Amino acid sequence: FGHKLVKGEKYIAVTNIKQRKFSRMILNDPQKVETYFGKETLAKIGPERTAVLIDMAFNLGSVRWTKLTAAIKSGDYKQASLKIMDSKYARQVKDRALRNSLIMATGILMTKEQARKFK
Repeated sequence: FGHKLVKGEKYIAVTNIKQRKFSRMILNDPQKVETYFGKETLAKIGPERTAVLIDMAFNLGSVRWTKLTAAIKSGDYKQASLKIMDSKYARQVKDRALRNSLIMATGILMTKEQARKFK
């Protein structure tokens, strides 16, 4: 599924995982993002950019992104977009990072196909 395990979570083979158990695991990611950024910041950036942060938290298992956070909190979404692309995360999940970067820059949700047109 692409979820990085963090302290307290244990590995469950994909073939044995139950939907309910997986749902409980991923429900922690939005909470991590809300706790780290605060409700005010998330309200300011909107649901599209918040979805990017939740997706990244799901994939990375963490929300400790100092430079990205600074750009987001200052409202510099272009810089935040660049920080997403200038990361180990982007080198590992190329298309997903590109899509998240574009959503962060524009505030507009898009499909993988729409994001690929920007390459």
